[in-house]
Amino acid sequence: MARNERSATVIGRVLREARERSGLTQQELALRAGMDRAYVNEVENGKRSLSVDRMLRMCSAISVRTGTVMNRIEKGLRSDR
Repeated sequence: MARNERSATVIGRVLREARERSGLTQQELALRAGMDRAYVNEVENGKRSLSVDRMLRMCSAISVRTGTVMNRIEKGLRSDR
């Protein structure tokens, strides 16, 4: 798997886990973050990359610290090697 694909997969997995822990559906997250549900789905499934702005919006909508999400992403990238 290419590096970009691996990164997108890990980011999506971490965001999905955070969303699920918060008890939100993809639709609820999308509404809170001002995004389309299909976009959220594609991010969670590693099919789309997201900008820092969108990452911040998603973290805010989930009520999770961005630093916490980034730490989980870093751990995921290290363990997926």
